[in-house]
Amino acid sequence: MSDSESGLAMRWLLVFLLVSAAWAQPRFQILNAQLASDTVIGGEPIQVWVRLTGPSAGRGQLPVTTNRPDLCQALPVGVSAGQSEVRFALPTRAVETPTTVIVSVGAYGNIRDLQLVIQPNAPAVTQLIMPARLTSGGSGTVLIVLDRISPRSSSLSLVGNENVTIARSLPIPPGVRQFEASFTTRALRQGGKATLTYRGARTLVAESQLLPPVEVSDLQFTPAQIEGGQNGNGIITLKAQAGAAARVKLSGPANLRLPAEVTVPEGASSAQFSFASSTSRTPQNCVVTASTPLAQKSANLSITASTSLLAAEVAQYYVMASSKDGWLLVPDATGKKWRFKPGGTPKLGKLEPFGYTATLQGEGSLESDGTPHRLVVQMKIAGAKEDWRVTETTVVQVDGSR
Repeated sequence: MSDSESGLAMRWLLVFLLVSAAWAQPRFQILNAQLASDTVIGGEPIQVWVRLTGPSAGRGQLPVTTNRPDLCQALPVGVSAGQSEVRFALPTRAVETPTTVIVSVGAYGNIRDLQLVIQPNAPAVTQLIMPARLTSGGSGTVLIVLDRISPRSSSLSLVGNENVTIARSLPIPPGVRQFEASFTTRALRQGGKATLTYRGARTLVAESQLLPPVEVSDLQFTPAQIEGGQNGNGIITLKAQAGAAARVKLSGPANLRLPAEVTVPEGASSAQFSFASSTSRTPQNCVVTASTPLAQKSANLSITASTSLLAAEVAQYYVMASSKDGWLLVPDATGKKWRFKPGGTPKLGKLEPFGYTATLQGEGSLESDGTPHRLVVQMKIAGAKEDWRVTETTVVQVDGSR
């Protein structure tokens, strides 16, 4: 036999062995196949479940392929003898846009094709919406619209021009189709333009017209004097009408709870605000400042001593000064005298028109018999400004009865 004839015979023998080995593999009959989900985030595995028509007659490999091995790589899956169900995971890679991949399971005419959509880790942005006009030197928000509901927490980036400052990475909350992000603008005396750009599968640009910063002409409080612990109102007036909503910052001492900023609506020249003051034992003079990028205006607010604190102190002092060995002698409505030992601090209440009551609880007894009782005593306190005194003390309850 010549060398060429010998080589040809060897090749045919190899083909015969390969075909015999292939036919020797168990031919798995697939009843059904399914994916754990029709979509998967690129970079995460997808689970596949295959059910055979019956137990496998022997060991072998179940063919698995995809039409995009660059994004979802598949390899044959081993099947043991007697096995009727096969579960395995296919790895995926990250994508920039949603991509469809066909996963094929089986061979020899018994093939199941499964469609899988690989999604980007973060949804794509389809729209950016900024206010038409903004007052420069202030802040604003941009509405970011996504191409789909975000499946999980992720992030994206927007680029601002020289007039805009925005966080380098913006978090995307899970389960939303749109969300807002805050930014600040540079103060421009002549105005200008603010732009934000998204660079993804397609580039999006949004812009706002920046108006010159506003200036505060006046800051007033109504009234200009309040008692410590009370609330008050103030008004900010601008030099001109605001061409866009303008934010004015407020600052003051710690004993005033002021809003951090007050917004003057577009087309308005003033805005009101409310505040609260802390209680105080002494009069105080507070300086409050309203600021914009170009200027600031300050005003004084006078806070008088808190009468409630003074009245409470008077009640406590009265108890200490009038008691003997911790006991007070207090009359009831009939004129009978009771020995009373208060427990705890007085509970203050308002007494119209200008006064307070202080209620105390404790033990006591009639001066005449000494039988113990639970008593409630009420003190009336009158005065003004820093001059307060106890005007009346009466037993109002004995053992819960008036």
